[in-house]
Amino acid sequence: MGRRNKLALLAVALVGGIVLFAVGAPGAVPGLGESPTMGDPGESTPQNGNVGTADGTPTETPTPTPTPTVTPTEAPTETPTATPTATPQPPRDIDTAAFVRSIQQELALYRNYYANVGPTPQPAYDASLSTTGTIPSKLKEAASVHSERMAAEGTVAHEAGGVGTQARLEAVGLGSCRVEHSNTLLSGAQLEGLYRTPIDDDSETELGRQIADGLMDDDHARRVLLADGADHLGVGVATADGQVYATVLVC
Repeated sequence: MGRRNKLALLAVALVGGIVLFAVGAPGAVPGLGESPTMGDPGESTPQNGNVGTADGTPTETPTPTPTPTVTPTEAPTETPTATPTATPQPPRDIDTAAFVRSIQQELALYRNYYANVGPTPQPAYDASLSTTGTIPSKLKEAASVHSERMAAEGTVAHEAGGVGTQARLEAVGLGSCRVEHSNTLLSGAQLEGLYRTPIDDDSETELGRQIADGLMDDDHARRVLLADGADHLGVGVATADGQVYATVLVC
């Protein structure tokens, strides 16, 4: 081979070596087989503050979920329970005759006790007052009218319906009635005793006992019923609103 041919082969070999060197050396010549600088495997450089995944897809920063505001629940208002209204009961029927007899019998026991066993004992005798005859009947009439008026007014007083004791006695023809007691003549309201008590479920006999006891506990009524000169007794009763009203008159 001639000198010229050797030189040509040498030049070709030199150029080929330069080209191989340029292709095989990373980063030797930009644009000729240069690989860009990479980050860590699986991580891309953040461009907007988000960290990307291995495939380059940005991962959004989770937005905090706001805590819901708890609205206080108002306690339910209690509805007041209506108090049941008691059903009015019809007035109880009273055996007036039995009731009056019971009062008369109890008052007779009191009279006899004070006459025979009391502080100033007297020879044994029946000190009870007469409850039959003309005068007791008139006394009972006047007493009954007054009890009815007291029951209608719901009061206990010697005057009811504008009529006093003396006027009632005069209305039945006993206006002149007088009773001696401890050297004193009693008249008008001094001859009258009054009392009121609930009816409840008591029998007529028990009610009569209560009325008699109540009258004897009252100073005024006790003086009337134990008057020395009294001979006759009239009893009148009436009921209203679960109460019984009693009037006693002596002459």
